[in-house]
Amino acid sequence: MKNRNIKNGFTLVELILVISILSILTLLISSIIVRSFQAYRFNREGASYQEQTMKAMLDFEKNVRGATEVVSSSVESFDFFVYLPKDDYPAPSKVRYFYEEHQLKRGVIKPEGNGPVFLYPEEHEAVSSVTYNVTNSNLFSYFNDISEQIDEPIAIDAVRMVKINLSVDRDVNTAPATVSEETSINLRNLKTNL
Repeated sequence: MKNRNIKNGFTLVELILVISILSILTLLISSIIVRSFQAYRFNREGASYQEQTMKAMLDFEKNVRGATEVVSSSVESFDFFVYLPKDDYPAPSKVRYFYEEHQLKRGVIKPEGNGPVFLYPEEHEAVSSVTYNVTNSNLFSYFNDISEQIDEPIAIDAVRMVKINLSVDRDVNTAPATVSEETSINLRNLKTNL
């Protein structure tokens, strides 16, 4: 008779080795997947901030370009009169762009009264957010008719161009990077160098 000492199956050491290798491969693959989702999220957030910033710039540019009179100006706020689209009033609306609680906001006050003097009650200001997660509070700078920057205190009768510098980021310490946009707008209705 022959001595049969044939083993059918795996030893405990072989099973532990296979499980260890599979665990390492699973960790590597899962970390690659997690990083790709993080990269996708960062890219999506960055694109969202860029789009949000561009929309804010276009909104600001569209309204400021037609300003008929500057009411007040500072690095955090810019107030002016402008005839807005769909205005039914014989007088311009008072518009205010300002920084508050990490947001660029727009306030609009429609004129009240029959003229020739119109009232603009502050309590009737309709405020809306133009963009969120603003990281800089010094948004506005002002220039005269020969494009020289006006220092503070700003003489509102000298303002002929407004520059807005807007930086948007949810958290400046993490990705994606801060999105910054800057644009300058000439106040067409206030030009004197024609």
